Amino acid sequence: MKIDSGKLKDFIQKVTMNGSITSILMNFGEEGVDVILKSLDNTTATIGKMNKTAFSEYVAIGEVGLKNVKNLITKLKTLSGMATIDIQNNRFIIYNIDNLGYERTWTEPVVKKDFVDNVLEAEPTMPFDGGVNIDGSILKEMVSNKIIVDSEYLTLTIKDKELTLITGEDEREKSTLKMKCEYKDFSSKFGSVLDTAIAILGDNINMACADAYPIRFITSTEDYTIKLIVAPCENKWN
Repeated sequence: MKIDSGKLKDFIQKVTMNGSITSILMNFGEEGVDVILKSLDNTTATIGKMNKTAFSEYVAIGEVGLKNVKNLITKLKTLSGMATIDIQNNRFIIYNIDNLGYERTWTEPVVKKDFVDNVLEAEPTMPFDGGVNIDGSILKEMVSNKIIVDSEYLTLTIKDKELTLITGEDEREKSTLKMKCEYKDFSSKFGSVLDTAIAILGDNINMACADAYPIRFITSTEDYTIKLIVAPCENKWN
């Protein structure tokens, strides 16, 4: 198989939330690569689909499990241009020749599904609607503000068609950002896991909410679609 190394890196970074989900099971099916993962603390689920058209050469080789996602991402960052992917002797092999003619080959051990800790058998069933399209850069700004005021939490509220993002507490430092949002009323508080999710989103995202349920983000390119589902504080699923 052959694919632009940057596309592969971006997809794996997003679907594993930049390696915070530490292992991955990729199913190379007839229509492309499917990934469904969860964090070990059950606060986050990710669902990714990379179209086979993202590859210049593609083969439906089935399931490929890898245990060390952070290591894989680090290796992919050293590559540029087209990369060749192969499986030999239970090794995931990535081969690349860059624009200067330098050849690089990276390998990762392939493991069976049972040894991939972060596998989620199916996408969580939640009462999400079609959501609302929002500017992801606004969410990223609030994560920056959260660091400035040294807050552990971010509260997201939609009321009367206005989205309010609050970091900090009333009795301490606090930052508030408001914007128009044509969506139903909703309010929930999220911890640092939401920061990680927001950091890997694009600028144009779809957000869906339901009271007392996780929040869902969808980010898409012409090559892939990724859903991130993040539980609010004190709310997890099994």
